[in-house]
Amino acid sequence: MSKTWMLSGAFLVLIGAVASAQDDNASTDSEYESGQTAAIDDFDREPERCILAYRIDRTEVINDRTILFHMTGNQIYLNELTEDCRRLDRSKRFSYTLRTNQLCDVDFITVIEGFGSSLRQGVSCGLGMFYPITEEEAELLDADPDEMLEAAGAIKETIESSGEAVIPGDESDQD
Repeated sequence: MSKTWMLSGAFLVLIGAVASAQDDNASTDSEYESGQTAAIDDFDREPERCILAYRIDRTEVINDRTILFHMTGNQIYLNELTEDCRRLDRSKRFSYTLRTNQLCDVDFITVIEGFGSSLRQGVSCGLGMFYPITEEEAELLDADPDEMLEAAGAIKETIESSGEAVIPGDESDQD
């Protein structure tokens, strides 16, 4: 199984487990006031067609198909390209040309390949929609696939046993 499929599958398990917990555990106003609900409950998952280019702080290439756009204000967007972009994961560098002040799902990136001491343009690949994700999810995407599957399994077990979404290693909500 390829690393891309393992990452995508484990991420979907994580999202599915959190969504299941949200459905099973409708929160009351008093729970919100007391801070008992997970921050993920308030997280907007609606994908964006475009992001403002001037807000891009840095980018992080996860694999040949997935890029994280870290924005000012601590927002992170996951962009899954329309197809695998050959050598993107190896080079970890790309460029894009802006026609407006936004980077959109109809735009393309171009891989920048290093050969010795020179750089040259590689293949161009289409961007997809921009999905907002949490910092914890971004860390999981960059994790070793085996560790990620283990973490997703632990989250699912925790949700099934307690009905609450708890990120492994996050001790801030425990007494």
